[in-house]
Amino acid sequence: MIESLSATFAQEGFTGEVTANEGDYLVTINADGSLQVERDNWGFSVATPDGTFILTVDGTDEGTWSADDASITVTMSTSNVVSQTQVEVDGQLVTMPQSPVGVPDAIAESSTYMCNGDLLSVQSGDVEFMMNRA
Repeated sequence: MIESLSATFAQEGFTGEVTANEGDYLVTINADGSLQVERDNWGFSVATPDGTFILTVDGTDEGTWSADDASITVTMSTSNVVSQTQVEVDGQLVTMPQSPVGVPDAIAESSTYMCNGDLLSVQSGDVEFMMNRA
């Protein structure tokens, strides 16, 4: 996912460095068609010449999924996910107000997928998600 963020920023002419922060991002895809996306202190940092932006995300999305031979469709129904943004400039850390986080359209629509052993690769437009079986 960090590689996708870096590529998106680069397409927009941004030259900062995107790095993963510690934390967990767990997607559970159940055989009954339900799924959960859990984030526990997950996020990333974006270093720029003017400072570093730090995004931390916590909470759970719930929804359903279905698949055919070529695509997977995810429909999210509930979310209690919130984000916390901090900005560090000249050694000073400023915390911004928390805000709710919606499900990006890129993962909430039909996407192509490929399974290979314990690896699930989901491609939606220019974004690719790689998931490992836990």
